[in-house]
Amino acid sequence: MNVQSAWHANYTGKGVLVAVVDDGVKIDHPDLEANFNLTASYDVLENRTISKSYNPASHGTKCAGLIAGGKNNICGVGVAYGAQISSIRLYDDNTPSTDQSEAKALSFKRDIIDIYSNSWGPGDMGWQVEGPGPQLEQALQKGVQLGRRGKGSIFVFAAGNGGIASDSCAFSGYVNSIYTIAISGVNWDGSVPAYTEQCSGIMAVTYGQDMFTYGGVDPRMVTTNGARGCTDTFAGTSGTAAIASGIIALALEANPLLTWRDVQHLIARSCKPLNPQRGVSRTRPSWTTNAANLTVSSHYGFGLMDARDITKYAKKWHSVSREQLSCEVKLNVSEVKLVIPVRGEFRLTLSVSSANCNIRHLEHVQADVNLRFSRRGYLEMFSTSPSGTKSKLLYPRIIDTYTGYQNYTNWPVTSLHYWGENPIGSWNITIKNTGRSRQLKKGNMTAEPHT
Repeated sequence: MNVQSAWHANYTGKGVLVAVVDDGVKIDHPDLEANFNLTASYDVLENRTISKSYNPASHGTKCAGLIAGGKNNICGVGVAYGAQISSIRLYDDNTPSTDQSEAKALSFKRDIIDIYSNSWGPGDMGWQVEGPGPQLEQALQKGVQLGRRGKGSIFVFAAGNGGIASDSCAFSGYVNSIYTIAISGVNWDGSVPAYTEQCSGIMAVTYGQDMFTYGGVDPRMVTTNGARGCTDTFAGTSGTAAIASGIIALALEANPLLTWRDVQHLIARSCKPLNPQRGVSRTRPSWTTNAANLTVSSHYGFGLMDARDITKYAKKWHSVSREQLSCEVKLNVSEVKLVIPVRGEFRLTLSVSSANCNIRHLEHVQADVNLRFSRRGYLEMFSTSPSGTKSKLLYPRIIDTYTGYQNYTNWPVTSLHYWGENPIGSWNITIKNTGRSRQLKKGNMTAEPHT
């Protein structure tokens, strides 16, 4: 990922503060204590400040080591070993987070915290449809408006580890938020890890450790662990999201004036598409090139993050406009029951014109979906832009076919695959039935392109 090249250019994350929002970070771990910022740390779970007696679990400590582990002879070297880290404890093994606690965590010290690194999210069982509650939604929106003294907080989220259960991050509202940066992972040989969830909201990947060993090769993920220890095992998107936070910290050192949208633009333009090495038989990513000549994937987003290029581009970057434009075009389907036969599909057309949309270069496209489907896990949904770029919005999920759930209610699903395209023209929406014949009772979808 060319991290050493960024180091050689004297970028180490100096002057950047990354908050690890997790189950806590061990303050006095010898590989972390020199970079630890106690002032920007807080235990939201127990509503108290953090002191030396603070004894959290180790998941957050592992994430912190990948971000800003010291350049020493202890464990490994963090991607942004010159950055500061803080700990915002949000949950533990027995106590899950709530909308209120998540909102408090992701707005804590927003004036001085640059990046909130989140290696958590909804469950990976393949049937949940979960996202931020109203308080967190408000905190995210205020964060990009007020955070970093008006430049906008950077919210990094792990895309999830439910691939082995055929889950999709299209059903994670944390991934679908336009204010977050969703990160997945890629194996050392370019192949798709077993844990990878597909969706059009993934922004990028970093190298990570798979859940399984193939061909006798077991790449290590070296980081901090526990009170004073180290580990070489840390699989999944928790680690890859932490690495991404470190790379973004390098970019913010290169240009502290970057806004939250600048960071997303830089990721889209500096990432590298990649494919498995020749002879690798494991899952390969799917790639498409959109009308703005950006290559995108439902597995890897815009590709592998590149620390050398993102810092180089950041140094010379001219900021995008502060004002974020948006337009909303509604598509209503009548109340009649629409029968979609087995393996059949139903197509809709949505017209976007300069009269109802003043955007010329897209960033995020969101479809707000309201529908009932007799067996939700069989439903599949695509969108196709006027330029012909096709993006898969909703995925069928085997486990969800047995839950009895039927609704998608006000569910926003985001696609980054149209980044840079012009939205003007006819958009096609396709709804498919991948299982037995079912009835689509009511569809009321809103395509909401954002810029």
